Amino acid sequence: MHKLFFSLLLALLPTQLGYHFWPEWAMVLGRRVDYLSPTFYLTDILIFLLLLFKFPKLRITAATLGVLLFIAINIYFAASPWVAAHKWLKVLEYILLGLYMIQTKPKFSSVIFFLSIGVLYSSAIAIGQFLLQHSLGGPLWFLGERTFSADTPGIARTSLWGREVLRPYAT
Repeated sequence: MHKLFFSLLLALLPTQLGYHFWPEWAMVLGRRVDYLSPTFYLTDILIFLLLLFKFPKLRITAATLGVLLFIAINIYFAASPWVAAHKWLKVLEYILLGLYMIQTKPKFSSVIFFLSIGVLYSSAIAIGQFLLQHSLGGPLWFLGERTFSADTPGIARTSLWGREVLRPYAT
């Protein structure tokens, strides 16, 4: 079962499907700040399920305890302890994912195959956005595509053959 979740994770890595929480501490002057908002992504759920079925073996050493003490002190003294705690949980999530990969040694060909799926659909979305000069819309919001056009304030543009064009965002 863990192999299924790992394969799905690899194929869905380019997506940004996530749920943002908006507590008071994620606001600055009453405005939502996305990098302060704790967000749980579909890929986080897949990593959790993957670890639920195949948790890596851990060794607790003095160095590990020292790092945990540093993290606790960092969270305690952070300007926004909730943001710091959430970010450290993300670091722990990726460390555990790395340990999972080291211990299960997935086949290289399998990893390349499932990563290629994500690259292909993400590239197709980016090419479509470039040709149309706006987001594709429709069900692609499910993969994390944001709604935008070449006229959206702050959108990334570039010059191509003397013409200003929208840079594609994909997901």
